[in-house]
Amino acid sequence: MTDARLLEAVRSIPRAEFVLADEVASAYRGTRPSRCPHGQVTIQPSLIAMMVSALGLTRDEQVLGVGTGYGWQTALLARLAAYVVSAERRPDLVDEAHLRLAGQGVGNAEVVLGDGTLGMPTRAP
Repeated sequence: MTDARLLEAVRSIPRAEFVLADEVASAYRGTRPSRCPHGQVTIQPSLIAMMVSALGLTRDEQVLGVGTGYGWQTALLARLAAYVVSAERRPDLVDEAHLRLAGQGVGNAEVVLGDGTLGMPTRAP
């Protein structure tokens, strides 16, 4: 990964703020996913960084994220794109992501309760 903007975003967004309290010690292990409620896990940070890098964001895009979890990927995308809408199926995770994103001052991202697999036509550009 050589995208300087992405590297800066990864450095500046504290992953420890986007994991369960008992996962903080391992939050920065790039090859390890973190647990979420409902038997789910987040994607490991190194894979998230590769996927975000592949998007080639230029700061002008509106991005749809599907499966918000606690919102770390949403925060990265928000640093690199104009606006992010992230769909999450679990109401408790929507609430958690709102809190965690707000705690990091992320203002150009919206987390909505919903499926997202068919897009978000009401929020599409």
